[in-house]
Amino acid sequence: MTIHIAASYGFVHHWSHRDAIEVTARESFRVTGIRAGWGVYVNFLFAIAWLSYSMALVAKRYRNKRIDRSVYIFLAIILGFATVVFEAGVIRYAALAAFIALSVLHVRMKSANAME
Repeated sequence: MTIHIAASYGFVHHWSHRDAIEVTARESFRVTGIRAGWGVYVNFLFAIAWLSYSMALVAKRYRNKRIDRSVYIFLAIILGFATVVFEAGVIRYAALAAFIALSVLHVRMKSANAME
């Protein structure tokens, strides 16, 4: 995530936050009809949450299932929008197939654990 943010800011937006917001707003409008540049802030929020939780895991050596689930759901939403909603062609369909496969696997694992 941090590599994605640094690469997009450095190579695509030439370290211009204003450009990142504008490009995001245009792309959002093209895909959804809603001009929303706040997707940039969603990426920042996710990066902060992910990095903070990762550092806490290393420091405390303790996992919280609710926080794990929240971070993973947030990641799934971001990846879903980035690959299924805002992409096209092969990437969109491959991502959709991956999401479906992971969902089926998750349900199977949960039901197998419930039977034990």
